[in-house]
Amino acid sequence: MKKTNDKLTKTERERRDAERMQEAIDRVLAKLESGEKLDYVVNVNRAPAGSTIPPCWKYSLLNRLIIASAGTRDARTFKQWNDAGRSVLKGERASIFVYEPVFIKKEKENEETGESESAYILIGFRLSARFAVEQTDGDPIEYPEAVLPDFPMIEVARRMGLTIE
Repeated sequence: MKKTNDKLTKTERERRDAERMQEAIDRVLAKLESGEKLDYVVNVNRAPAGSTIPPCWKYSLLNRLIIASAGTRDARTFKQWNDAGRSVLKGERASIFVYEPVFIKKEKENEETGESESAYILIGFRLSARFAVEQTDGDPIEYPEAVLPDFPMIEVARRMGLTIE
């Protein structure tokens, strides 16, 4: 029987997280090397009027690749699914782990004014669990259509016979 997070030592947690990171990267690389199309690797920063963008569509390319390689178009935290009107199905366990930045808040004195200012400094990344949309039930979600920006290189790729979707 596996230990829960509460019973893992720091070393065991670090080892488990390193294994999860490696599994995610290996899964992405295997999909890319096989030539298999990864659906849903989108980067949409604004939605058409009346629609919303799933939080994971704004993630880094690596995190979007991790989610797409898991075969889903949407992955969120337990709380994010509840906020969206959906609930994680009983017995489901988070199956997707993405990289999440870790910041610390530092106070420093402004040399010009002498006042204290706050600054957030990136100190690293941690794994954060996500549930796929297929692991949830509730209100239906309407996804906005991803529209490719007008990049001049898209036309060049099409002339070369490459498919851009």
